[in-house]
This record gives sequence, structure tokens and C-alpha cells, in this order.
Amino acid sequence: MDYQSKLPDLLAGVQEEHEREVATLRQEIEQLRARLSDDEVANASNCTLDLAKAEENGSPSNNSSGQLKFELWATFDKAQSLSRAFKSAADVYKPSSDEHEHLDELEAEKAAMNLLAPCWVASPNSSKRLFWDMTGVVILLYDLIMIPVNIAFEPPANGFLDLMGWVTLVFWSLDIVCSFCVGYYMKDGTLVVDPLKIAKSYMMSWFPLDIIIVSVDWVIVLA
Repeated sequence: MDYQSKLPDLLAGVQEEHEREVATLRQEIEQLRARLSDDEVANASNCTLDLAKAEENGSPSNNSSGQLKFELWATFDKAQSLSRAFKSAADVYKPSSDEHEHLDELEAEKAAMNLLAPCWVASPNSSKRLFWDMTGVVILLYDLIMIPVNIAFEPPANGFLDLMGWVTLVFWSLDIVCSFCVGYYMKDGTLVVDPLKIAKSYMMSWFPLDIIIVSVDWVIVLA
């Protein structure tokens, strides 16, 4: 969805850049054209052959008019190449068929969330859920470091360790509750947002292990 919304702005920026470059090259062409006579402008396309022959014969040209012709033709050729390149930019940035299918899937998922899901059921791809999962990764890394340290060295209690102990305990307790409020994908890619199916899936998977670990932590803290 984000890619599709940003594509028109991207193409508009490419078109504006193209117009600026072409305008600049046109100014250069007009400036060079003003320095040449009408006959010289008409024969500007043949100047590259004359210069090439002069270089092959080892006699560099001192004709300033010929140099102006060369500059005019080179600038014109550059403008033509630039125009062709920018005209194909839209095709380069067009989404492929696979990308279109992915965007259609996201649209279908959003429609399913709006029509079928209660307001308190979140999509597994929502920004809030991703933020919660990233927070869980940080807290998990903290536990993986501090649990062995506490067992091996038994550091003295301090305000930071006590605070982090409560933060991790409350977070994992809330994570159990939040797991009942997040949709999931079936093996065929179907998004499930029905609360009863979500609860059944969670109860049959991670819930037993989660509740045992969190319950043991609460018993240790309250004992």
C-alpha cells in the first residue's frame, strides 16, 4: 500500500527532473545556434565526420566554427538520449505483476480486518503489533543475559534490577493477553481474525508454555 501510494510522486519527480534537464539542454543548443550561421546549423550533423577525419590525418582542426558545430551536435545528441531515457523511466518503475498481486493481497487483508475483525483485534502486520514484537525482542535479550548472571554471580539488589524485574514480568504477562487479540495466518495464507479461532489457536500452541513460565515468575516475585 505504501509503495503504491508513493509511486505517483516518484514518477512525478522523475518527470520534473526530465523537464529541467531538457530545458537546460535546449538553452545550450540555442546559445550554440546563435553563434553559428544558418548554413552551418544545417550542416552541423556532418561535423563529427570532418573532425574524425582530421584526427586520423594527424592534423587537428583550428576552425572555431567546426568546433561550434561539434558542440551543437553533441548537445543535441545528449538531449535526444536524455529524452529517451526519461521516457522509459515510467516503465522501469512500474510494479511487476507479482507486486500488483501483493498489493491486491494487502488490500484484501485490510478489507477483511475492517469487515470481520472486532476493533480490539489487531493485524499481525500492523505497526502496533510490530512495535510490540520488537519490544519483546529487546526484553528477551535482557532476560537471556541477566538470568545467567543472576544465577552465577548473584549481584546485589539495586533499583535498576528491581525495576527491570517488574518491567519484564508485567510485559510477559500482558503479552499473554495480547496474544488473544492478534490475528494469524493459516497455512494457505488466509488471515484469521475471529476471536474464538484466535483463542483456540493460541491455547493449542504457545499458551501452556507461556502461562507456566509467567506463573513461576509471579510466584518467585510474590514469595
